[in-house]
Amino acid sequence: MTKNQLGRNNPNFRHGLASTRKGLHPLHRTWSDMRRRCRDKTRKDSKWYSRKGITVCEEWQEFSVFFDWALASGWKRGLTIDRIDSSGAYEPSNCCWATMEENRKRSTNYRMLAAFGEVKSLSDWLKDSRCNITKGTFYNRLKKGLPLEVILTDERILGAKRLSELSR
Repeated sequence: MTKNQLGRNNPNFRHGLASTRKGLHPLHRTWSDMRRRCRDKTRKDSKWYSRKGITVCEEWQEFSVFFDWALASGWKRGLTIDRIDSSGAYEPSNCCWATMEENRKRSTNYRMLAAFGEVKSLSDWLKDSRCNITKGTFYNRLKKGLPLEVILTDERILGAKRLSELSR
């Protein structure tokens, strides 16, 4: 095949971004995953997308249109697509680019935690200087029914007896 047969002069050429030497272009993966979430009712997360009636607008059915919008609206590696109105469609007027943390904060099942007279997200608590535990430790302690201030502080001296006293 000649270069022209592989390039834009080929009627089968679409956008050239589906793959690179390192695999799929990140925006192509985002576009493809977005469309799949909205169509596939067998996915584990379908209750948040396809079964909830979330759709992808007609113009974004073509990757090159989505790609152009993404670049014009500030996409860069590390950002995820986020719907401003979580019950609305994936469309230019309802989408923006956000970090994973920003995206989680907009989610409908996002929990805020109150401790030490403050209210923060779990990820913000884990960054707090008073909190010296991992996410895993947090969830293990939460299962035991401990008060949030105890869960968040690293009190390794707490023995089994002391932990059972606190969970009452």
